[in-house]
Amino acid sequence: MVFDDKGVQVLKSNRGLHAALFLGAATLPVLSISTAARAADQSVETVVVTGSMLKQTDLNTSSPLTVLSRDSIDSKGLTSTADIIRSLTSDSSGTIPTAFGAGFAAGSSGVALRGLSVNSTLVLINGRRTANYPLADDGERGFVDLNTIPMDVIDQVQVLKDGASSSYGADAIGGVINIILKNEFQGAEGTVEAGTSQHGGGLTKRITGTVGWGTLATDHYNVYFNAEYEDDQHIKVGDRSFPYNTVDLSSIGGTNGQGSTSIYGKATPSYMGNEADPTSGGSALGNSVVLATAGCGPLGVLHNTSSGAYCSQNAALYGDDQPKETRYGFYGHGVFQINAHTQAYIDASFFGNDVTVDGAPPAARTTTPHNTTAIALPAYLLNGTLNPNDPFAVAGCHGANNPTGTGPQCVDASIFYRFGDIPHWSTYSNRVIRATAGVKGDLWGWDYDFGVVAAHSELTSSLYGYLSYTDLLAAIENGTYNFRDPSQNSAAIRAQIAPPNIKKSTTDLDSIDLHVNRDVFDLPAGAVQIGLGVEARHEGTFDPDLNPLGNTQGLGKAHTIGSRSVYSAFGEANIPLFKDTIAGTGSVDVSGRYDHYSDFGDSWVPKVAAKWQVLPQIMFRGTWSRGFRAPSFSENGSAAATGFVTLDPSSYSTTFATAHGNSDYSLPYAFAENTTSNPAIKPETSRNYNVGTVITPLSDQILTITVDYYNIKKKNVIQAADPSDAILAAFAGTPIPTGFAISYDNPDPLHPSAPLRPVSVSAPYINANSITTDGIDVAILAGFGITDELNYSTDLEVTQILSYKADTGSGVDEYVGLQSSYNMSSGAGTPRWRGSWSHTFTYDVTSLTATINMVSGEKEYGLDAGSARDPVTGVYSGCLDSSGIHNCSYGDFWTLDLTANHKLTDNIKVFAGIKNLLDAKAPLDPANYAGTNYNPTYAQSGIVGRFFTFGVTLKD
Repeated sequence: MVFDDKGVQVLKSNRGLHAALFLGAATLPVLSISTAARAADQSVETVVVTGSMLKQTDLNTSSPLTVLSRDSIDSKGLTSTADIIRSLTSDSSGTIPTAFGAGFAAGSSGVALRGLSVNSTLVLINGRRTANYPLADDGERGFVDLNTIPMDVIDQVQVLKDGASSSYGADAIGGVINIILKNEFQGAEGTVEAGTSQHGGGLTKRITGTVGWGTLATDHYNVYFNAEYEDDQHIKVGDRSFPYNTVDLSSIGGTNGQGSTSIYGKATPSYMGNEADPTSGGSALGNSVVLATAGCGPLGVLHNTSSGAYCSQNAALYGDDQPKETRYGFYGHGVFQINAHTQAYIDASFFGNDVTVDGAPPAARTTTPHNTTAIALPAYLLNGTLNPNDPFAVAGCHGANNPTGTGPQCVDASIFYRFGDIPHWSTYSNRVIRATAGVKGDLWGWDYDFGVVAAHSELTSSLYGYLSYTDLLAAIENGTYNFRDPSQNSAAIRAQIAPPNIKKSTTDLDSIDLHVNRDVFDLPAGAVQIGLGVEARHEGTFDPDLNPLGNTQGLGKAHTIGSRSVYSAFGEANIPLFKDTIAGTGSVDVSGRYDHYSDFGDSWVPKVAAKWQVLPQIMFRGTWSRGFRAPSFSENGSAAATGFVTLDPSSYSTTFATAHGNSDYSLPYAFAENTTSNPAIKPETSRNYNVGTVITPLSDQILTITVDYYNIKKKNVIQAADPSDAILAAFAGTPIPTGFAISYDNPDPLHPSAPLRPVSVSAPYINANSITTDGIDVAILAGFGITDELNYSTDLEVTQILSYKADTGSGVDEYVGLQSSYNMSSGAGTPRWRGSWSHTFTYDVTSLTATINMVSGEKEYGLDAGSARDPVTGVYSGCLDSSGIHNCSYGDFWTLDLTANHKLTDNIKVFAGIKNLLDAKAPLDPANYAGTNYNPTYAQSGIVGRFFTFGVTLKD
């Protein structure tokens, strides 16, 4: 009997190639005919693969399963678990790139199979769960951070692209990622690697080491330890050329989003509505002037207009295209053969991930949680002295702070200002501790696996450069902050008005489970197998508010607190129907799971799967299943969240900008969406079915073709209520829909009688109607010998999304090919297709792999963010990029990666690679709010540019 670490994958190394070939869309880079032939002659042992409890000898699974082998990972030069998983063609809308440093779940990376968001993909390590990232995506969706999973000891990754709630319970609606770590390691091995971009920035340093003792076969034990470290440096926005280094695209017909807010300041004469309140600035009394005594500096451009002078500034230059990231961790594993029937295992890991994100200096004008869009400098300070920061103040003028003045009424200064002497950055330091222990073997004719898991994630979020509302107002009223010459400000005053905001957030998962299986009786076609299991699990989240008193500008509410217990029972049976008959060979597999949740109740989900080997070369397969996703603690616990999206008034009103004279007030701005938990929320449910075929037409050559069709309908979708109608009503001045609340900005100082712009919308989470998506996966794996010494293999994977429809209750929106859904995660949209095609040539001890990566373009319309489609003409309106560059769309993105490996000796291997060999540029996407004019979810390599790596591996 052969087991893996957790009874999930039982593939011996000497036949891993043969097994993986028949798992469907396997990914193996180094193939040779002789190796395949030898593997084919081996007797096939029983295996247990992801999505099943049962052992089987036929490796053609009923569900579509992709296997990424260790050789494949190394051949493509992938250096992190996040890179491995997010390279999957089935990863789509709602996926989270680490490059999105301004997101709710900043510092993390998540996967979203089938585009159903990160909370509908279950991520396992050795077949068991781990703790979620302590920050929820968009303040709502729980998920596993891929950045904190050991990478160096990955043996393979199994990707089940099918619903699997009947096996694993909640969250497996879109599929399952099972990361299988090495079960044995002997000797010592170390790797050193470095890489850099041709265009500057992004320097990477990586070092790993593993040492192990003993073999199960002879010593009856194996113990090994691994350590890994990787440091990836920033890529600053300013490191890249136009148009990726600015928000001013006017030179190519786009929008200039710079406005008049700069570190040099703009001051406009005005009367404050209440001189005791610096946020009550009124309408302009005259032309503006540059606030800085020295005028525009090197980072600004002077503008002289009919309404005065100001400095524009490209604030995007402060930000990152790639944040600084440091990953490090330790992993220890032991497996012990107690006797012929019993094996014990234990492992423990500590993994840290530190991400630093830079941003623009804080602005004096913000809308949340206190509205300071009319902020002004009073002519006189509270102590009765003339304010040196107000360029319009005149000695002796009459005002609230100088009531005895005999001159004219004091003129205050309404300001646009960025605090250039207060740097703005955030760090997210996540620490994940995870341990598993168990025993497995066979007893009384049953194979069993009993295990416990304890996982704890602790995240420290440290945000710097956010303004304290009360201290900012005090500094203005007392004159302690020098707006005109910031170099005169002390470190103490800067620290006072912008103190750090730091919090610790945690998640926990503790579980205990028992799985058993056996053959129960024989039918003419073979043995009937059954598997049974029970599990008890505790989950908890403690994520306090970073801004509990509401005093920090620019930070909304975001807290989640909750815990629950889950008790589960599940079973599976495989029934062979016929074997080697005129109809071929066929079987059916049925499974089901019952879960009891202490917070919302019960769930029962079944699954039926079947396969039919009609000919030795052709197999048909299909599945039907139900699934569910339990509400997260953000959705039904004690929680509230405020997220920000970029709202362009022109997307909602054609007259708003004109009414405001095209002033800064009418430019795109940060709009707050406030969502609160709903204890009455129901779980999401799903219906999945897949049908497909596996074709192996050649008996003496390696060629496997798989084609699978999937169809998923998710109902009772939990989401923030779509605010589009409420925002439209706010701009139109009509009644706000029931269930929503709108807050408005202060009047535009230049046009005080013009309509007010909305600054926030509030509503609780709701169960929306449904999402339905279907598509096709195609995979081709082939390999053959060109000569006796030269071998070639190729691996093609393509996913095409045929439809992705969101039923809003008032209509059905089709998201495929659009930047929809725009308000989810990073606003990346739903590309119609993704593909990956690798080619590997192996000659003796040298291999060369070329990988083509493909993703289709999108139209820049967000049907959940103000865009619309005419049902009769099919014409879209409300482009997310109001300038409509490139006809409101961007094109396909293709890259070519090259990796070479050469074995110098039995103990030394060198490798080198060039990512994005052709230096393809990211498609221009001004509508994306996660990157500067590009989409980091699908085109990050286009911003990094041509990237060179080199490394060496030493073995003992």
